[in-house]
Amino acid sequence: MPVPALPRRVRSRGASVVAAVLAVVLLAIGPADAAKPKRPKSSGPVTTKRAPCIRTLNPGVLLPLRVTGGKASAIVVWDVPKISAIRSFRVAAVAQQFVHGVIPPPKWSVLTAAGTACHEITLRMSGLVSNMNYEFWLDAIVPNDQPIGGTVELNVGASSVIHVN
Repeated sequence: MPVPALPRRVRSRGASVVAAVLAVVLLAIGPADAAKPKRPKSSGPVTTKRAPCIRTLNPGVLLPLRVTGGKASAIVVWDVPKISAIRSFRVAAVAQQFVHGVIPPPKWSVLTAAGTACHEITLRMSGLVSNMNYEFWLDAIVPNDQPIGGTVELNVGASSVIHVN
């Protein structure tokens, strides 16, 4: 069973350990088609249980981003962890194309105060280049606990490569 591709930031930081853990987990749960959801037998409405609220961020564990590509834009959705230290989030759209010369910087969008309640955030990123593939990165901006103060941007989420029309 092939190991899924890892986001570029993860590959650059100890990807062999992450890949080994993913391989073990994938072997333990078996092929994806073996776990097809069963339809409920009742004729009543079907409800989907929301995932539990995330209360800690662990190194190397990224929040999943749900991204839908549109016309020169993308919709990025993620669940906000219940962590009061997070002051804001920023999302980058990183073009996945080889370029000659200087690589253009990623396009960042910043969202202010995330709050402490668990909820979902939806962000529309416009101004992207049509017919291009992008990877999306999510950073949480938290206070720096060092004497110099300020803030620190922690990479807490990433998407797979998404095509923008």
